[in-house]
Amino acid sequence: MNRMLRAGLYFLLFALPLWAAAQSLPMRLPDGVAPLSYRLALTLDPARSTHSGKVSIALDIKAATRTIRLNASDIVVTSAVLKRAGKTYAARARVADSNLLDLVFAAPVPAGPGELTLAFRGRLDDKGSQGLFRQKEGADWYVFTQFEATDARRAFPVFDEPRWKVPWTLSLTIPAKLTAVANTAVAREVALAHGLKRVEFLTTPPLPSYLVAFGVGPFDILDAGRVGATPLRFITPRGRAAEARYAARMTPPILAQLEAYFGIAYPYGKLDVMALPITLNFGAMENPGLVTFAARLLLAREAEETANFKRSFVEIQAHELAHQWFGDYVTMAWWDDLWLNESFASWMGDKITAQVMPEWRFETGTQEARAEAMAADRLLSARRIQQPVNDPESLESAFDSITYSKGQATLAMFENWLGDSPFQAGVQRYMARHAWGSATGDDFDAALAAGQPELAAAFRSFTGQPGIPRLSVTLVCQDKPLLRLSQSRFLPSSLSGLERGMRWSQTGRDARRSAQPMAGPLASVATPQTPRLAPTQRAGGEFGASRRCADSLGTRPSFVDAPSAASECTPVAPTFQARQAARGSAAAPAALWQIPVTVRTPAGRTRILLKEATGSLPLPDTACPAWVEANADGVGYYRPVYGPGQLLKLMMDADLSVSEILADLDDAQALTESGDLPVADALALALRYTGHARREVLEAALGIIAKMEPLIAPDQRAAYAALWQRAFGERAHALGLTGKSSDSDDDRLIRARWLGRLVEAGQDGGLRAQARELTQAWLKDRGALEVASRGLVLRSAAIDGDRALFDALVQAARASKDRSERRDIYGALARFVAPELALAAHQLWLSPLHDIRELLPAGREHQGGAALREGLLAFVSANFDAIAARLPKESVGRFPNYFANFCAADKALAVEQFFAPRLGSYPGGSNSLAQSLERIRLCAVYRDAQRDSLTGFLTQR
Repeated sequence: MNRMLRAGLYFLLFALPLWAAAQSLPMRLPDGVAPLSYRLALTLDPARSTHSGKVSIALDIKAATRTIRLNASDIVVTSAVLKRAGKTYAARARVADSNLLDLVFAAPVPAGPGELTLAFRGRLDDKGSQGLFRQKEGADWYVFTQFEATDARRAFPVFDEPRWKVPWTLSLTIPAKLTAVANTAVAREVALAHGLKRVEFLTTPPLPSYLVAFGVGPFDILDAGRVGATPLRFITPRGRAAEARYAARMTPPILAQLEAYFGIAYPYGKLDVMALPITLNFGAMENPGLVTFAARLLLAREAEETANFKRSFVEIQAHELAHQWFGDYVTMAWWDDLWLNESFASWMGDKITAQVMPEWRFETGTQEARAEAMAADRLLSARRIQQPVNDPESLESAFDSITYSKGQATLAMFENWLGDSPFQAGVQRYMARHAWGSATGDDFDAALAAGQPELAAAFRSFTGQPGIPRLSVTLVCQDKPLLRLSQSRFLPSSLSGLERGMRWSQTGRDARRSAQPMAGPLASVATPQTPRLAPTQRAGGEFGASRRCADSLGTRPSFVDAPSAASECTPVAPTFQARQAARGSAAAPAALWQIPVTVRTPAGRTRILLKEATGSLPLPDTACPAWVEANADGVGYYRPVYGPGQLLKLMMDADLSVSEILADLDDAQALTESGDLPVADALALALRYTGHARREVLEAALGIIAKMEPLIAPDQRAAYAALWQRAFGERAHALGLTGKSSDSDDDRLIRARWLGRLVEAGQDGGLRAQARELTQAWLKDRGALEVASRGLVLRSAAIDGDRALFDALVQAARASKDRSERRDIYGALARFVAPELALAAHQLWLSPLHDIRELLPAGREHQGGAALREGLLAFVSANFDAIAARLPKESVGRFPNYFANFCAADKALAVEQFFAPRLGSYPGGSNSLAQSLERIRLCAVYRDAQRDSLTGFLTQR
């Protein structure tokens, strides 16, 4: 639950009352009854919206009881019988709440082994892609499952918790003409009357309920042979098996590399990979023996096998197959250790991708994960990696960049610190100790540390608390050179950070030199002239009141959501965002990490495990070094904060690796948010690196420029467009909108990812006109554009498009039978800028002629400028109930994310006032809203603080 620095004030005022309000029913099931195995028989037909079944559960009843509680959601139990020691006990089913079912017996059932048999019926979801759901592809209906995290209960009554790993024996009664697949191979098929058959599957190894999976439909199957002893198949909708050719080619080397790393053969009897026509809120799932993918990520005709598609598939498949060990073979005991699944799979996925496809240079995945994680972890209320999960809201919030990306970056940092081989040995110890069982974060710490309590404590300091360490670095060269280090929590727009920025970022070189210079030659570094940061309401108002009130509590304040000056320090009613911050992680401002710091200077490397708030690190140099890289290899999960001018000196003079450049560029942008660096300096660095030979560096540099977009005032649009043209215009025009036979993979990736940004933000009239011509040709002949360029061209044409083009694209979407083509068209429709056409694009969400599940990604991926966001907010506000009725609940809860790119306090208030009363019943809604509000308010403060620096830079350039 990622928020910002209000911990002191809001925690003291509001947290305790909220925490005192416990749920009436606990999320976790009682320990008195435990499942030992399941025999599950389901009857279903994809053409029908209902299903029925019977489940027999072998139980260990630990104490005599009259009530057995298990999980069921929207399931009707028609009979419940328990057999124990030759006696039969009938039970009455009672719904305890929307997730819990109580079986009440007339007399106590004695302790000991028993078998519970339940008959039931339920419904197939045809809006979402969670639980047991059905989808139509062409004229065919299919049934699929997606049970993570707690949706097996929507298919059948179950003890739906990951700690219970037991064998499952599944049978499916289905129409005889259809095919069924599941976690294990088919044991036999039995013909039945009335055109039905029963498909019986082999009993599984121990599985938690969330990993049970199956599918039914008129599938095509691509047999890809064997990987060692493992049969490999791809399960696709009718007529699409050939589109799995790339997946079939790349999966065997991925699996082989994973087996080599773990030293354990693939643990399951087969590997099927199944395509789902459309998914919401997930892309793939690691079900053992039956991995599922969104079809767009798995299947592609030869012309659709773009550079992006190939990289995406290999990375995701490596992630999901890593789960066969991390998550499936060894499973977390409870959801607060979800990171044991997802962090490891993300880390391992990039590692394996780099091994399988070394030419892709995937070793920089650590820096991408670091940047993504820190964007969320910078907020005050960012949750920790190992976060208690006590309710559905906290569980929904656990599937985020903290779990995936921060966990990955933390693992990479400690792997770098320990060395590859010792780290691998720790992983293998963990697997051996917990094979086929469940484990906790403490179990992994113990396996990794191998008797080194200091290492385990250091690791827990990153998994057990939120936030990013801020590592202040001071070079001292009085005798032998050394670094003085101090740590605190890195926070954006903190009062102290802005004061630092105001203190040293004065116009001109002399002012910088006078601002507490570091000893040694770095003190005289010259940097480009930039205006000083503007103090926002320095003497009073929101800023001043925050300082007075927070100081009275002894906290380090933020001036976001602070009381007004008139209120002084009188407690005020908490905003929605403050209430959510109080419910999230409330780490004290004096957070302390045990940081593995590796430093590089011209003389070499040295390192320290910084366990205290301050420390000293002697350097290997005999004289004062010309530069210091305080995050060697760019793998440290901390923000180095150098003295005035040192970061610019480092990046201009040092021989940095690509990984170091990527980390330093991300740090530079972040330091503008904390007030430690003027935006002008970060943009100057970005311009310097747009000419770098490596694509990854170019993309990081362009990313800095792109992040400035919310700060741009209307009268600065032309200057901002000129900045884009200077940074990328020449390269973009050389690449062009359509591919060339001479293109490298990097050329294709840059075109796909960044050319559209230049066309839009760079106001490139020439490319827009060319795009309109190409689009008109495509409307007449669908073969006129290659698939790899189609989306880019259509989106570029739409920016200045008129009603005729809009209507033509709508007709094209309605006529298309190809989801991939429709996705490109809907992406273009979301780009129309004219207000009446932007509204018409939103109105398609309510049209029965268009699938809202296909439309939403376009709206989510492209939020456009402030005017488009305002139009979308007005549309959602006027039609919220109608939109929500067309979507599964888990999608509705994410709606505030569509507005997180607003950058004004009044917009935050508008978003809060509309969504706060409406999202309480939607999974993840409260967290999504709180994150979005904090990002909007932070952006507003950031914009005001950096306005002068940005204006000066744009004016100069």
